[in-house]
Amino acid sequence: MFPTSSLYTDSDPAVSPKGPMSLRAAQREALVQTLDPVVQDALNCKYGVYMSLEMEFAHHNVEFARGFVSDADYATETTVNKQRVHSTTAGLFLCGFSIPKLVRFLGGPHLGATCDVDKILQTLQPSVNPEILQELHGVFVYDAPRHCQGSSTEDNFLAFLRYGNHVSANSHPDELRKGFVKDLRRGFAIAIDKRLLPFIPDLHVTPGHCGY
Repeated sequence: MFPTSSLYTDSDPAVSPKGPMSLRAAQREALVQTLDPVVQDALNCKYGVYMSLEMEFAHHNVEFARGFVSDADYATETTVNKQRVHSTTAGLFLCGFSIPKLVRFLGGPHLGATCDVDKILQTLQPSVNPEILQELHGVFVYDAPRHCQGSSTEDNFLAFLRYGNHVSANSHPDELRKGFVKDLRRGFAIAIDKRLLPFIPDLHVTPGHCGY
């Protein structure tokens, strides 16, 4: 699944992420029984589990994941680079489980700084409304739209978590993996260890699917 409501926080002495605890014990227990063993381990995140993850990732060298600058072969990769996944996961620890901070830390193709903004806007100018062009300029140069807001209920989050990937993804795993690797190469996606799912604030999940 591709992570895109936080499950735990410091109100739970067993873990260290920030924000109010989202799942009550009964909900959590019912939920984890529907998930694969790796995610179950993460959702049952007692202090020892968190500490073991911290020992595995928190002191790992993160430079390998930054902007891909130290890896000349990333553009031709045909499989998920496990070393980069490990380094990126370590970077998430370094950034306090904040995905926005991680994106800025990684840099490279994940940031608009790599885009030729003037050229993009010139290309769009003949066919795009000037007001939209102005908003796009703000997105490229500053950040996401000023009035962009969103929310999701806990029930909705749990429903998508139980649902998992679309049937097309399960039927065509090789095609899904190929598309994911391409998105990783282009900086359209970031791969991290799924055991960290319970620690990421404001997390949502989106089913993966194939274009069939």
